[in-house]
Amino acid sequence: MKIGIMIWGAFLIVGAIADQGIMPNLVSSVSNLPESIQGNVMSGLPENIQTSSSLATASAEMNSGFDQMHSQLTSLEQYAQMSSIAMGFIGVGLVTYGGLAKKRYKI
Repeated sequence: MKIGIMIWGAFLIVGAIADQGIMPNLVSSVSNLPESIQGNVMSGLPENIQTSSSLATASAEMNSGFDQMHSQLTSLEQYAQMSSIAMGFIGVGLVTYGGLAKKRYKI
C-alpha cells in the first residue's frame, strides 16, 4: 500500500466534491447581480435621474454586459464541472492504485 499516492487521491476527491458544491452557487450569485444593482443603487437616486433617458441607455448597456458575462460564466461552469469530474476520477484511480500497489522491498 502506498500511502502518499492515496493521500493525493483523497485530496483530489475532496476538491472535486467541493468544486461541485461551489460552482453553481457562484454562477447563481453572479446571475442575481444586475437585479441587485438596479434594486439597491437605482432606488437611491433622485426621481429626475431615475427617469432620464441617458440613465436608461446606460442601464440597457449594463444589462447587455451582464448578459454576456452570464453566458461566459455558464460555459465556464460547464468546463469546471467536467474538469472536477475528471479530477474525481483521477483521485479514485490514485486511491485504488495506492491501495492495491505493493511495497517494493530492497534486499
